[in-house]
Amino acid sequence: MQKIGPHFIVIGAQRSGTTWLHRVLSQHDKLWLTPVKELHYFDKQSIKLGVLNKYERHRARFWSWKRAAIDPRWFGRYWFLPRGDEWYAKLFRRARARGKITGEITPAYAAMSDQKWVQIHSLFPDVRLIFVMRDPIIRTWSALRNNMKKGRIDPFSSVEDLIELSLKPSIASRSDYLHAIQMVESKFGADQLHCCFFEQLIAEPTVFADSIFKFLGVNPLGEELVVPAAVNSAAGGDQPPLALQRALAKEYLPMTDQLADRFGGIPREWATKYRKLLG
Repeated sequence: MQKIGPHFIVIGAQRSGTTWLHRVLSQHDKLWLTPVKELHYFDKQSIKLGVLNKYERHRARFWSWKRAAIDPRWFGRYWFLPRGDEWYAKLFRRARARGKITGEITPAYAAMSDQKWVQIHSLFPDVRLIFVMRDPIIRTWSALRNNMKKGRIDPFSSVEDLIELSLKPSIASRSDYLHAIQMVESKFGADQLHCCFFEQLIAEPTVFADSIFKFLGVNPLGEELVVPAAVNSAAGGDQPPLALQRALAKEYLPMTDQLADRFGGIPREWATKYRKLLG
């Protein structure tokens, strides 16, 4: 049985409010989340020592040594010890010893292979998993705009080029919610996966947060919750080009129909919108 390691992992989706969720869950005195959001352990296991890796050194700029002073032993283990399954599990050990319910958030996990999920199940068979979904068209557009901001995509790309980029596995896999759900449930079972929706996060943040607190077995904060002001509500505040919306509606309508059959509500609204785009 699970002795060390996380009690829960938020597995995505990318651009679906996981930074907001990290801030919210960190408010609860019964919960502990890793000081560094997005450990990227299971999806980047080629990294053997964080301090020597260019990718991790870049991420270090977002987690200042001033913050590291809060828990220098944790940051020392995170940056300077060789990475492996034992290294990952021990990142949660001290917090668990204090009686905390521990977790991490890495949205990239939702797009991992079956082999990675077998590994996670073998290590932590009792772990609880949280999956936040967002309108696939808007999520994709948010990802594109974020990549433009970071210089990975030409901001003056044609709509045709953006459609082609959107359908590449590196982006499209992160909107394949049905595949992610089926992958996880085939290993852990439906009772260990909590599925929720970004649109509720925006409309009813307290209700959204309290449903996750209940899933994790802690008392909801209710009106005591301090709702963070900054939310990834849109990609620059604008709408995707109509041609891009229609191309993605055609791509994702079959999936949203299946999600609507299972969850109703918000996925049904996605499917209705997609049919109008294609009508």
